[in-house]
Amino acid sequence: MGGAKIMRYARYFLVATLVIYLILVWMYFKDNAQQLSSFNLLLWFFCIPLVLVGAIVLLRWRQKKTENAPAAAANTQTKTKLPQAPATHSLFVYASVCLPEGDNWSDIHDNDEDVTALSESLTDFDGVPLLVKPISRVITTPVTISNTHHADSDNDSFDQDGSDSFNEDSFDHEHPENDLNLRLAALINEQLLLSDAALSVLAQHFGRLAEQDSYEPNSALHIHPEWQARHLVSKDNEDEVLSEPVATVELAVYLCVPALADTEFLSAFVAQQLETYGIFDAWFDIDVIRMDDELALDAATTDGYQPLDFVEEQVMTLAEATTAQVCLFIAAHSQINEQWLEAQLDITAANNVPSEAGTLLIFYNEAAQHIIDIEDSVALSLTKIYHNISTANTANNDADFDSEHARFSARQYYAANLKTIKQLLIDHSFVLPPPIAVFDTQSQVTKDKRHKTDASANANASDDDLAAHKLTILSDINPATQSADLSTFMTFIDDFTARGALVNEYNLGHYMPLNLWLPPLISLALMIDMTAHEQPLADTTFLITQHKRCCLLWLLKAQESL
Repeated sequence: MGGAKIMRYARYFLVATLVIYLILVWMYFKDNAQQLSSFNLLLWFFCIPLVLVGAIVLLRWRQKKTENAPAAAANTQTKTKLPQAPATHSLFVYASVCLPEGDNWSDIHDNDEDVTALSESLTDFDGVPLLVKPISRVITTPVTISNTHHADSDNDSFDQDGSDSFNEDSFDHEHPENDLNLRLAALINEQLLLSDAALSVLAQHFGRLAEQDSYEPNSALHIHPEWQARHLVSKDNEDEVLSEPVATVELAVYLCVPALADTEFLSAFVAQQLETYGIFDAWFDIDVIRMDDELALDAATTDGYQPLDFVEEQVMTLAEATTAQVCLFIAAHSQINEQWLEAQLDITAANNVPSEAGTLLIFYNEAAQHIIDIEDSVALSLTKIYHNISTANTANNDADFDSEHARFSARQYYAANLKTIKQLLIDHSFVLPPPIAVFDTQSQVTKDKRHKTDASANANASDDDLAAHKLTILSDINPATQSADLSTFMTFIDDFTARGALVNEYNLGHYMPLNLWLPPLISLALMIDMTAHEQPLADTTFLITQHKRCCLLWLLKAQESL
């Protein structure tokens, strides 16, 4: 039996004893009134009852102290120990984007013009010209692929008929989806032109690497560093001196195109265009990702390779790597063609206007940043946010965990994830001022010191903590098709404004064609462009992208904090 329970019963016993005592004493002196002297009155009606009352009060005080001890210990632990934040991944990102509204944040966000037009070649089932959103400034031109970049190395021609040479006429006749491939090639080329400066930086690095390997003796580059000469002298010119060996950067190239596209042709085109910058295919392989043609409305049920898979397998792995790694991601999509129309018009939402878009993203880690310095790149912290339904089930029974997850709808997941993000941003000072300290994985000492000094303040955060704090919050929501998600997101915004924060929110999902891959990636590219070219107007800027059962939090980070 617990101590608190014993004291409670003892208190009840003393109270009952006091009541019975007073009744008996009163009845005794009522019948023997002549014996009630001053001494007896003081003793039987004051001293003894006072002792009993004091014992009752003492037991009550001890009982409360015993009951409040666990709560006090829990409160003390809460004040001194902050919840553990999820793992963050620090990386640098460069981006370019091409949309019908423009190719930079100012042109896209401030564009009030009607960018839709009636198609000259596409009609609906009734023969009425379709309303489309083309990128009119991008001109489709014939493309010639050199033999060195054919996907099939056994044939000198890219055509499938075994001809000996590649030419535009044979390409037109042998590939019925020629208009789609040429349009995608034009969009890819536009992204490369917009990213000319960044690609030139990469080309300069690989050029120095190639120049280094051309000097003799090359064996000096592959022996123990302690035995290397500080300078390598060229045979042809003894006055020409090469500095210390150039560190190697690993380059991975990903091409994301619709499933209907000719991936061999587009891969060869990308390799040929990169070669014009001095980035030769000997330094990289092109991995092709076929975009799922399912609409974004089916994101909660669609299986297959998703953007989250790419981020987890490539971007997060790159961010945590100790070696210098760079990932070049190119995405192009066009719905303004007969091939897409025949395959998708019957399942396309009635309000969807066929459009097209392209984006180029360069991800690289801190190790690569010391070797290459791409102008207009932005430092970010990437965090995967998910609603932890059952940690115990995750560890012990995956089947139970999956069945519990199945009972959650996509909207419930999104609401739960936003609640988690809000708690991290506000309750636990995961970001808010100073926004860098908690995310700084390279300065554990600073983070620990801040945790020690601010533990009590963070645990007792008041509504005034965000007063006049400026926030820029972006999402990949399409307001036209995701009204439920928009309502949930606005509730999330209201939690910040209620605390006094000044919030600017942007929902970017309506700028791009409906596709699972485009909203999160193009939204990221738009945030990068806004950050790189616009004056910073917020203390904290972040993007939230939805991925089936979780969200990704892309937080803007000061470069000096890395």
